[in-house]
Amino acid sequence: MFKVNHIAISVRDNIRSIEFYQKFGFKKFKSWKADDNSIK
Repeated sequence: MFKVNHIAISVRDNIRSIEFYQKFGFKKFKSWKADDNSIK
């Protein structure tokens, strides 16, 4: 049986992207950003 355990999606606008994917039933589980703010 195949099941998805992890996905990562890089986006430009984090807030808009979260709202978009929530419309399809996705839930934000965890987010991460670099200590030097190079990645948010």
